[in-house]
Amino acid sequence: MSWQTNRLANMVRSCARTLGINRFLHDIMYSKQYEDLFAQALLGGIKHGDCVWDVGGNVGYYSKKFAACVLSTGSVVAFEPSPVNLVILRDAVKDIPQVIVEPIALGSFKGIIRFQQGVDVEGSTSKCLEAGDTSDPNNVFKVQIMRGDELVRMGKIPVPNVVKIDTEGYELDVLQGCEGFLKNPALRIFGIEVHFGVLNERGQADAPRGMESMLSNAGFKVTWTDASHLIATRLGDQD
Repeated sequence: MSWQTNRLANMVRSCARTLGINRFLHDIMYSKQYEDLFAQALLGGIKHGDCVWDVGGNVGYYSKKFAACVLSTGSVVAFEPSPVNLVILRDAVKDIPQVIVEPIALGSFKGIIRFQQGVDVEGSTSKCLEAGDTSDPNNVFKVQIMRGDELVRMGKIPVPNVVKIDTEGYELDVLQGCEGFLKNPALRIFGIEVHFGVLNERGQADAPRGMESMLSNAGFKVTWTDASHLIATRLGDQD
């Protein structure tokens, strides 16, 4: 396992978060353009004609970039459960026919969950809620959640070649829901933003290690572009 998912490193990260110096330490260790490094690594692995899953499509920032990479012969499936973000997302991609919008959350089971809209302008901090969470009901919606491998099994969408996951602490849940096709050779790349703080709040401090283990066992090499973004590339497909 990498140092990013080492339990001691996670304890240090939690202490830094409590002290409010996480961002300061991150900027010392990494360039302030750290997310650009993640985007470059992810976009650089996409080929014309690929199927890309944008899990946590938000308002379409990555979906539009993915569409430009796959061109008209490929497809982008943007998963976004927020009814607020969906309006902006659909408008952003309305003239890009290769982008398909799925108004659902991906996770490890099929059902209905509660979803809290983020208070930031773009709703990027929106997240799925745990049972018993007492968040403001005026800012919470009921949304559908599905397993990714079940959607593939149903023939609703194809196995992806590339998957981006940004789900505010539900990264492991999404990965577990893709277990049915993790070893499919067509799937080459995962790009995941790991929300250590939210995972800790959910009682899943070891989830990042679990993700690394799942990906490694499925034949991927895991690298980190910074302390919270990982790129997993199928072994033998790094060129």
